[in-house]
Amino acid sequence: LPATGAGQDITHPLTWEDCVAIASRNNPDLASSGRAVEASKALYSGSYNGLMPQVNLSHSYTDSNGLRGPGALHWQAQGTASLNIWNAGDIANIKSASAGLSEAQAGLRQSSALVRHDLRQAFAQLFFSEKNIAVSKNILDMRQRSAQLVTLRYDSGRESKGNMLRSQAQALQAQADYAQALRGIKAAQISLDRQLGLDDFAPVVVTGTLEAQAPPDLPQNPRELLAGRPDIALQEAAVDSAKAGVGKARSSLWPNLSASYSRSVLGA
Repeated sequence: LPATGAGQDITHPLTWEDCVAIASRNNPDLASSGRAVEASKALYSGSYNGLMPQVNLSHSYTDSNGLRGPGALHWQAQGTASLNIWNAGDIANIKSASAGLSEAQAGLRQSSALVRHDLRQAFAQLFFSEKNIAVSKNILDMRQRSAQLVTLRYDSGRESKGNMLRSQAQALQAQADYAQALRGIKAAQISLDRQLGLDDFAPVVVTGTLEAQAPPDLPQNPRELLAGRPDIALQEAAVDSAKAGVGKARSSLWPNLSASYSRSVLGA
């Protein structure tokens, strides 16, 4: 097996469901979008840190030797607690992180739609190429047998030279078509490997059928139709993210209100 890390056996013909399962784990576009969503979730969770109370603890001691007596040991412990009651910058950071998370989720949705479209196209192209190989081979065999028969009849004087040359030309054309079909199936395999996320080239073979579903009825409200498009959702999320960025830039104009409490203890 190629070094895919998926644990999926590709030594047997792959169905459409097998291709979807492999691509969902290995496709680099899906993996990149998924990691972007995870990073955005971490940033969104971290944006709440500014609203949480902060506690700082410190401790120190000194040991000094006096000129006329033994040394003195002094220690000090201090604790400080602070809380942001109102901070427009922290609130803007939360809104900006939330908009970034929505944009990353919309990007994952669009990547999933594009990968499924490209994977279905690559699967269908390879399926067609496999059928084309068999058809081209049958045509080549028939053209070659026909050329041999016409050549034998020409040698016996029962066929014209023009028909003999035409049959030989048809056989050569069929041979060229067969060679082109071989190159086409390799190109289709490379395209499918790319969508499956395989690191090394693997001469995969597909089988099964692709079921075509009837498109749903168009909704009366055009907004409902646009809401189902991943690219529209991504652009809307990008607009919301830009608006959150503007609000974050304006947050420095607002005053901040915070409370703190500090206590220290001295001892010798």
